[in-house]
Amino acid sequence: MAGSFEEWVLGAQGSLINYAYLLCGDREEARDLVQEVLSAVSRRYDVIVADGNITAYAKRCVTNAVISARRRARPVLVSLTHEIARPAESDKVPDKMVAWQLCAELPPRQRAAVVLRFWEDASFAEISQLLDIPESTARSHVHRALATLRERLGDGAEETA
Repeated sequence: MAGSFEEWVLGAQGSLINYAYLLCGDREEARDLVQEVLSAVSRRYDVIVADGNITAYAKRCVTNAVISARRRARPVLVSLTHEIARPAESDKVPDKMVAWQLCAELPPRQRAAVVLRFWEDASFAEISQLLDIPESTARSHVHRALATLRERLGDGAEETA
């Protein structure tokens, strides 16, 4: 049996906030979403702990909260035709910044799958469990996200298995 809710929160909060931040891209929104999730989890902590991995459950709740927040926001989508300009060597933006900007444009479930796969180093089976989707859908989300990122980067790289 796991320890108390408070003990679990002390150990898991950093990971949950980082995960939420990578999904939503805003530090304050990430903290707010995690707070909401922890509040909901606290009410059912004993049941969730008895059922299995509470951290996986909380990450799934964070993913769902980010997706729900995006749906409520209802952004206006505009088709952009301008190609991303490659900066001169002297004004290059770090690759991590470019990757972050491109990932932020992915649909929420694809972004969640990419974050889980490459940041959290989760297997497709773990992604499947965390997002409550079939493993084949987890693979598809990652594949489509990578294809979109390659297309946006315009590097023409061959796809790998």
